[in-house]
Amino acid sequence: MSNNLVSRIEKCRPDEQEIYLTLKRDLSWRDGFGILFVKCSFVQESLIIGKVKQDIPDKKIEVLKLEHYIDNLYDLIEEKVKDNPIDILFISGIEKSLALEDYIKRTLEKPKIYHEKGSVSYLLGHLNWQRERFRDDFNCCLVFIVRKYTLKYLVRRAPDFFDWRSGVFEFPVDNDEIDLLQSYVPFKGDLEQAKQRDEIDLLQSYVPFKGDLEQAKQRKVYEDFALFYQKKDIDTHESFLLLRKLLLLGHENNFERYLDQEKQRKAPENSALDQNKDIDIDHKEYVLLLGKLLLLEYENNGDLKFLYSVIKSNIDKLDYFFARLLQKWIIHTCSEVNPEEKEAILGIVESLCLDLSQFSWAKWSNVFEIAITGLETILNFHPYETFPEQWANTLNNLGYVYSNRIFGGKAENLEQAIIYYLYALKVRNRKTFPEDWATTQNNLAIAYTQRIRGKREENLETAIGTYFLALQVRTYIDFPVDWAKTQNNLGNAYIYRICGDKEENLEQAINCFYQSLKIYTQESFPEDWATTQNNLGNAYRERIKGDKAENIEMAITCFKSALMVYTKQDLLFKRAETLKNLSNAYIERRKGDQAKNIQMARVCSETALEILLNNMGINSKG
Repeated sequence: MSNNLVSRIEKCRPDEQEIYLTLKRDLSWRDGFGILFVKCSFVQESLIIGKVKQDIPDKKIEVLKLEHYIDNLYDLIEEKVKDNPIDILFISGIEKSLALEDYIKRTLEKPKIYHEKGSVSYLLGHLNWQRERFRDDFNCCLVFIVRKYTLKYLVRRAPDFFDWRSGVFEFPVDNDEIDLLQSYVPFKGDLEQAKQRDEIDLLQSYVPFKGDLEQAKQRKVYEDFALFYQKKDIDTHESFLLLRKLLLLGHENNFERYLDQEKQRKAPENSALDQNKDIDIDHKEYVLLLGKLLLLEYENNGDLKFLYSVIKSNIDKLDYFFARLLQKWIIHTCSEVNPEEKEAILGIVESLCLDLSQFSWAKWSNVFEIAITGLETILNFHPYETFPEQWANTLNNLGYVYSNRIFGGKAENLEQAIIYYLYALKVRNRKTFPEDWATTQNNLAIAYTQRIRGKREENLETAIGTYFLALQVRTYIDFPVDWAKTQNNLGNAYIYRICGDKEENLEQAINCFYQSLKIYTQESFPEDWATTQNNLGNAYRERIKGDKAENIEMAITCFKSALMVYTKQDLLFKRAETLKNLSNAYIERRKGDQAKNIQMARVCSETALEILLNNMGINSKG
């Protein structure tokens, strides 16, 4: 094993180490046949196998790596163990033999074709039918290394085989260490070749509804600008939202022309205005983008860098038309497939919607609206009566999206989020689903922290009490990362708290942030560490106890620490927010030369503004 590999293993994050030790203990004690599933990334796969070989030297350990499609796993294992007694056999690459990826590609090409015989993986049926032979003939533990959706698909498509599992170990993914090029180059190349050959005209599949989608999108833009033209007392925020739509459509230079066209449209002599003149949508690019995002979501193992790079480069296409396209695709596809494939498809789409809403540029685009459209469409396929667990999961995700939604009234969005969370808790109770219950309680507390309606002090008390409920399950020992997340959120609630003694509330907030930093180290969780540093800086700025000048110095140190991490392109908005906080700290600073402090405050403020304007597509220089 290389020195780099050994070094990486020795520096396992706490959550990785916890799961690995459980896996090692299971493999050490196990004797004879068994089936285990380990969900991890490509990089973690090599590390886990290498570490197991190193830590359990008294057992014979082999690896069966599947490089291509197979339909008979039994024969391959038999050949591997023949005249070669094995205690533990790691099996990786099984996803290459599942039919889901091909099915997504096929349904994107011809979404109205019904499920065809032979499109379901033969391997899955083989696993179900031959499970007794695996048990009777192989005296070793089979450890399947799987990816995110491979595990879900196996549960649905090979339930008999999966039921014989002895354990499932899910490793959290380290985003900085996945080799994206290695994972995605084959698909990327196939996509480019398909474009060059132009063998498949995906537009033909959407002829029945593509026209009305385009017209609806164009009509929506015109209606928005008609509102702008008619409303004399429009405020700056509304003006910005309307201008942003033009920016996203690439028509920022046509602002006045749109208003002129709107006036002309109302005139009788101009009733035949050609609305196709100024907005030209390449339908094929939209459909290809949808297919690419679905495949990347299916293949991703927790690392979202490549997915987000595709989203960022196509941000102009993430609009009303894309949302309707996604809705139509879900309805057409999931209405024409068998239940197992429907669930797999819905799972991928739901994860894509959630990842879209967590994109750092989400606040400057329509991705929240796309996510809501997708999730609400999924909800129609998961009624409470027949799919209570999936129903509750989708409601929890809708609550998250509405909590962060830009369009619509903020107060109303938060009320909607709270309603979704409360309904989700009808299913996600502590006794049956303790982890999910704690997750939804944590999310509900965030919504109450931000809530606008009702009495502010009562909302914050509800939030704090709800965080403490979540912490009953999210303990430091059992769920250290989730515990740190909730401690950080609790700290924010204490900063804003109205009831109780203000000085004591701020001390509680500072303590929560320091508790969170026990897990959120800069090395293991750089972005979460930076977020907590920024929050800690805000607490020190407000702090009453201690020397005011020293508190401000601590705040400045915390903000600067956060800025050390907020350097990447996808973290620029967080950098701008922290720079704004640092600017306020310099204004309040008592140490040092006051003129220089004011100058630093101005530089920070201007830099933050420039970041925001540049990333909105607006030239800050005028």
